Amino acid sequence: MRHEEGERARVRLCAESMQAALELGWLDIEHKFTTTHDPEKTCCTSYPEWKYRQGSMVWNLTVTVTLTDDELEAITIHELAHFLTDCLWGSIPEGPKKEALVNLNELATENVARAIMAAMR
Repeated sequence: MRHEEGERARVRLCAESMQAALELGWLDIEHKFTTTHDPEKTCCTSYPEWKYRQGSMVWNLTVTVTLTDDELEAITIHELAHFLTDCLWGSIPEGPKKEALVNLNELATENVARAIMAAMR
């Protein structure tokens, strides 16, 4: 991918800036990057380890490069919201019941993200 290092820097700057702006410095988040083609165009997948207030975000640079700074910021806030709500999601055992709640988890996370974005305006 052309300009991969520049895109990594842009994503890392956005993510670290948003984490600081939201005063989430108590979360230890590692940023990882991929350039694997994703037919669903998933921009980022978060892997919170809520018990330890840490985790990782895996950013797909083939998708992030297509986003405006505002779009990247909104996705970053959504992914950070996963770290805030994962103590609930992460406590549900794997299985059919959890699979049935995936969309509800995403809705709750997006609601938190939108409230944060509104408060920041």
